[in-house]
Amino acid sequence: MAEDSLIDRMRRKKQQIDDARGLYWKPQKGENYVRVLPSYEGPNMDFHIEVPVHYRVGPNRRTVTCLAFWGDVCPVCQRAERLEESTSVDDQNLASSMMPKMRILTNVLPNNDPEGTVKIWSVSPNVFSDLLSYYTGTGWGDFTHPKTGYNFTVTLKDTGRKMPDGNMVSETEIRGDRESTVLGKKMTRKDLHNLQGIIDRNRYTRQEVIAILRGEEVDR
Repeated sequence: MAEDSLIDRMRRKKQQIDDARGLYWKPQKGENYVRVLPSYEGPNMDFHIEVPVHYRVGPNRRTVTCLAFWGDVCPVCQRAERLEESTSVDDQNLASSMMPKMRILTNVLPNNDPEGTVKIWSVSPNVFSDLLSYYTGTGWGDFTHPKTGYNFTVTLKDTGRKMPDGNMVSETEIRGDRESTVLGKKMTRKDLHNLQGIIDRNRYTRQEVIAILRGEEVDR
């Protein structure tokens, strides 16, 4: 079998990026509106999944789900642990940046549109804690309930600080809305994303993670 051309590999990479963009919802600066949806797994099941993620891995700065999520040994964690033992401040800082960051994934309906397409929202533990304060708070309750659940206003604003890569640090503010977008009969299990299944399908093997650390291109 002939080796794929560069243009073929780049076409596949573009399709992969476009598919990911279409799957995930990312709030824009200013006010955004969203409805958090019930679990794909069914009633009384967790509507979210917690995933440890490594960012900016290797020379190509790839995003990699930590293999510890599946109970496997993670080469990125191993590299970070070795760097932590260094006497170099730069190595220690690099080790800190390589450690996994927890992300929580949920199914959401952007713009509170009952006719819209379900997306996945990836949030930090702090933002998720703000959401849960409504879930557990007296007078608010289960915001994922198909009939009695309620909407959220998500405000994204710059803090004025920059990350080491130059990107602005944003702050996310969550506010519950008494208004409720009724999902109705149209919203069924098949409309929701199987979060566990999506994470599993995008899992890198240990060998692939090592290749990413080396700066080698890994085609999925």
